Amino acid sequence: SYADKRRDRRARVSVEVTLSSPHCVPRHGRVRNISSRGAYVTLTDGALTLGTGSAGTLRFHVRRPHLRCSRQIAGHIVRADAAGVALTFSEAGPVAAAVVEDLCFYAGLCGPPHASRGGGGVHLPE
Repeated sequence: SYADKRRDRRARVSVEVTLSSPHCVPRHGRVRNISSRGAYVTLTDGALTLGTGSAGTLRFHVRRPHLRCSRQIAGHIVRADAAGVALTFSEAGPVAAAVVEDLCFYAGLCGPPHASRGGGGVHLPE
């Protein structure tokens, strides 16, 4: 079984996402959990044909009655199973932290975007 080696806290979310790669047809799914270093995506429209180490881009879509927010970040697949894929972000650090923070805010999971910038990291909900 997969040993959990993550150091960062993950936020449980359910956000629509599109996973694209130059090597396959874009796949749609939902982010199940996310941190400033990576995410797990449950695929809703079929298995992914990419292997571990393959590059991909996640495009997040938050849709509310009076709001549409889209963010994207590049990453690499670190694990794939029958339900989905785990990715590590290529742009770990301030860029990934800003994307995750915005996503969590607009999905209604945490405080205003960029409030934690002075504190050195993303504040994810418990």
